[in-house]
Amino acid sequence: MDNPGLSVLIPAAGGSTRLGQSKQLVDYHGRPLLQHVIDVVSSIKPLQIIAVTGACANTIRDTIQAADVCWVHNPEWEDGLGGSIALGARAVNPESGGLMIMLCDQYRVTAANLQELVEKWQANPTHIVAAKTGDHCMPPLVFPPDLFNAIENLAGTSGAHGLLEQHPERVIAVPMENAAFDLDTPEQLQNL
Repeated sequence: MDNPGLSVLIPAAGGSTRLGQSKQLVDYHGRPLLQHVIDVVSSIKPLQIIAVTGACANTIRDTIQAADVCWVHNPEWEDGLGGSIALGARAVNPESGGLMIMLCDQYRVTAANLQELVEKWQANPTHIVAAKTGDHCMPPLVFPPDLFNAIENLAGTSGAHGLLEQHPERVIAVPMENAAFDLDTPEQLQNL
């Protein structure tokens, strides 16, 4: 499962205000949630992993054990997900043939799920390959290089969803029920 042309971006900058604590550091099977996601991403052996921090940046970096992660700090993390993704995208290796975006709280996404996305991307390198649950496309998703500049210019709270709407003819959806599970509220934390 060696994917030398793929960079992975994990935005992990938010303050988790609805949750009431740092979701990146929530214990999930004995390790921080962000560590779990990094470990899952590492299993597909990408060219690079970029993690974007904001709130609690020093605590997160001191807690996560991942020597091969490129850490990027977003001092304006409160402006929204789009800015964090944009800042992380500016650190992408110029040799990357694709950029996967995976959210730091998608705890049920497995290595097999990511490998399925990667295989679709490898077969369709000029398309956007996205997880799909119900009628919605969402992360994790892979963008081709010609959209990297657009990703670097994202802003606000909407993330990269607008790019899917701008290029519907280029989106390849991969059914992935696990992508729908994330962690935003105390109720979801109890279910976790």
